[in-house]
Amino acid sequence: MVTGAIKNKVDKIWTDIWAGGITNPLTVIEQLTYLMFIRSLDEKELETEKFESMTGEKMAKEGTWDAFIGTWIATFILFPISFYLTYKATSDSNLFNAEWYQIRIHRLRDRIVRLFHKGKNKIKTK
Repeated sequence: MVTGAIKNKVDKIWTDIWAGGITNPLTVIEQLTYLMFIRSLDEKELETEKFESMTGEKMAKEGTWDAFIGTWIATFILFPISFYLTYKATSDSNLFNAEWYQIRIHRLRDRIVRLFHKGKNKIKTK
């Protein structure tokens, strides 16, 4: 059973269609079905546009880029990154080792602290 906010929205649409002159309930259901279908088409089109803007196809269709570049730009950008990550993963590097990053961050922090302490000592001695 439909209750709450959804029921109120359907009732409002029903009364708007009824006020427009359509009194047959089957015709009202038919019109609601058309509206839902059109909305689903609109949502699908928005998803397609979002995908095209991510892949560069949209710019190719608009003529901003050459069609070849617009279609393959994502591949050109991601291939070197994927090649690097695959190389690092197969060579058993510390790319995904959190402890390795923690050690590097602590070393960097220690260097920065030493630099600031040296700067304070120089100021105090002058």
